Amino acid sequence: MAIVSYPGGQSEFVKRGFDSITGVYNVNTMPTETIVSGSDEPIYPLTLGQAKAMLPINTSIHDDFIQLLIEATTEQVERYISRDTYRRVRLSRYERPARVISLPNGPHGNVLSVKTVTYDNIETTLVAGSDYYVHGIEFKTIEIATGVDQYLLVTYESGYQAGNCPRAIVGGIMQELSLQFKNRQDPNAGGVAVVNNLSLEARNLLMPFVRYVL
Repeated sequence: MAIVSYPGGQSEFVKRGFDSITGVYNVNTMPTETIVSGSDEPIYPLTLGQAKAMLPINTSIHDDFIQLLIEATTEQVERYISRDTYRRVRLSRYERPARVISLPNGPHGNVLSVKTVTYDNIETTLVAGSDYYVHGIEFKTIEIATGVDQYLLVTYESGYQAGNCPRAIVGGIMQELSLQFKNRQDPNAGGVAVVNNLSLEARNLLMPFVRYVL
């Protein structure tokens, strides 16, 4: 088991939290920031051929623009539902982590590494099954069984495997792409009712998949 120490001892670290403005030691269950870590080519749930068949378009004149809309609307939908529509590797950074922390995005695959980091950027890799435990099936939490330093870094797989993204999510992406493509550069296009920057039609498809994490 990795031996991880608190600066000035654990009691001093906790005391510093209680000396905050609120007088309460605030721990975090969610990360301060999360980035995509890895260089694999993204496999979007909607292909160029599927998008062209839906529009429908039978020439290649607009291929670059349609591909751009596929990527842009996919990102738009992912922000709304707080899920990844295709598999990627993410790195999340936690400050003052709680004993049990939640992984954002998802659905989650393997937890690849958990590291504790000091202010001096000295990293210690924690050991699964002794220093920490992974709980959950589709959406995972991590239980920390040992002490940590100032930060915690968690690397994990997130998103649906290729071909497994729910059809309602793919339909929501199609709906947004269709509206944005057909209304492009048209000053006479009618206004579209939107909520959270998505059309009501797409929102209705996506609502069951919105992930709320406290």
